[in-house]
Amino acid sequence: MINIEYIANKITQKLYADYDMDAVEKAKIEYGFSISFGVAIELTLALLISLLLGTVAITLLMMISALVLRMNTGGAHCSSYDRCLIFTLLTFIPLSALLNFILTTQTPEIVLIISVCFFAAACIFLLGVKKKMTMYILLYAVVTTVAANFFDNMFLTNMMLATASGMLVQAFMATKPGDVVVNIADKFMKIIHI
Repeated sequence: MINIEYIANKITQKLYADYDMDAVEKAKIEYGFSISFGVAIELTLALLISLLLGTVAITLLMMISALVLRMNTGGAHCSSYDRCLIFTLLTFIPLSALLNFILTTQTPEIVLIISVCFFAAACIFLLGVKKKMTMYILLYAVVTTVAANFFDNMFLTNMMLATASGMLVQAFMATKPGDVVVNIADKFMKIIHI
């Protein structure tokens, strides 16, 4: 389907043809391009699908919070970009629809409770991975909970649920069970020739 590495290689060759650099430096640049393109494509496709579902804001907040956390925690990977793209879409699109349902059917108090539970679960997952990151998540959860209650602001409440969900997904992916889930999904997609 999409050969990100090939595209990144061609762009690097064109942009840096006149520069004197070794293969290691060019490989680093290619890797940066491939990561950037991959994230941009995933985000664009997810947002286009979310546009049809009316969940763009939720999807965007979830994916950004997961990405920010992933940059600091790492996590499981599929063995090809195509499988990674499909896994990402199958994770975030249904979750955004579920969150939209929760936000439209539950009271702000219930949404806050769910959000705090998601933040707490993310912290528990990350305790063994990154202690410093766990403290940042706790601080964010406390500040947004206080702000949402203090200002009685539904936007902050909605934002908190989407952010907590993205962090929970990524925190889980940084654990051994998350790695197992990704590997099972990856093997299944290989079997069906994705």
